[in-house]
Amino acid sequence: MNGKLFSFPVVLLLMSLYSSAQKFDAGIIAGISTSQVDGDHLSGFNKAGVEVGAWVNRSLGNKIGIQFAIEFVQKGSRLPLNKDGVFYLMRLNYVEAPLLVNYSLGKKWNLEAGVAFATLVSTYEEDQLGEILNAPPFHRYDYLVAAGGNYHISGHLGVNVRYTYSVTTIRPKNENYNYFYFIGGQFNKVIAVCLTYRFND
Repeated sequence: MNGKLFSFPVVLLLMSLYSSAQKFDAGIIAGISTSQVDGDHLSGFNKAGVEVGAWVNRSLGNKIGIQFAIEFVQKGSRLPLNKDGVFYLMRLNYVEAPLLVNYSLGKKWNLEAGVAFATLVSTYEEDQLGEILNAPPFHRYDYLVAAGGNYHISGHLGVNVRYTYSVTTIRPKNENYNYFYFIGGQFNKVIAVCLTYRFND
């Protein structure tokens, strides 16, 4: 665990240095993720987290580019304490690698779409009784589709909004475990709003 967390900033630094050497655009991204988990019978993007990372982008023409990133993303699900005394929290921390195609709509706007691969770093679940220890394990890897857009405030600063959804289950269906009834399996669903900063002139 500690080795993975330690290696994360090193990977970001190496990626940025490599991108600069190859004359690619490079930058950093940081912001807030709001998430829910399909399959737990809870609704609403009630689980807040952080998203932070670095990206490189290569132009393939006047309007199209390809972008690769390494990001740390907090996901999960949350049911706030209700009048019946029921509470639930799922924390899932991932290191995620999106590969996106960008399409420019002009100087200020572009759209993005692609896929992402994520590795699960840590998990935690609790309810009103405390930490849940008997839940089925999560899959180590998550495979996602992604879509979003960017607004360029200036030559360096921008805003990114991105939606991601798992295309495979993050935890398999389990007919013998009925906690929040995830008989069909569970899937991550995330909306993130971030600031981006571009290093290159």
